[in-house]
Amino acid sequence: MSDRIDKATYSLYCNLPSQLLVQSVVNYFNSLKAGKFAELFGGNVFPYRRDDTEERVLPSLNVYSLGYETTGDFAYFLGNLRLEFNLPVKLIRDRQTEAGVVIGESLFLLTRNPDWLLTIMETVPALKELGTKISANYEPLYPREKDSLMFYVTMNYKVDIACYFDYLNEHGLDTSDPCKVADIVKVYNLNTKLDIS
Repeated sequence: MSDRIDKATYSLYCNLPSQLLVQSVVNYFNSLKAGKFAELFGGNVFPYRRDDTEERVLPSLNVYSLGYETTGDFAYFLGNLRLEFNLPVKLIRDRQTEAGVVIGESLFLLTRNPDWLLTIMETVPALKELGTKISANYEPLYPREKDSLMFYVTMNYKVDIACYFDYLNEHGLDTSDPCKVADIVKVYNLNTKLDIS
């Protein structure tokens, strides 16, 4: 069993839509393009951390995928990202709820900036929507016995599955277990030709 656990390196599947998207969002928040968010978090934006951030790096932001559904093999991959904001309580003692509101609504405004989507689309080429639906929960959570405050924002994303298969195929990648992308693309192209004629 330990041999199999050692082989469970998630980089085996490093070109999945949600992984590309999570890393791109993390990179965006760690860049100067994120403006005040970059100043606030100072590079402490992480993928897939889920509340294991040490107090010394607060404030921090963890980004991970909550799940997805599909609308057909050649339609859309619809999913949600969770943005988990962690703030040190000692810095916001009297304004804990307000801190969540300010960050959550600022995030809403940030996602309405065209640069937001265009920048992330550079590394997630099949992305069609990101953050068109946002939900925020300002109810405070205290994961470390009130040393830190946590709240969540959830945003949707939409990936064009056919474009994603094309992206994989163009980069010499495949889904060889369980199937080859090249075969899926052939079927897609055949269907397209049949529709035209």
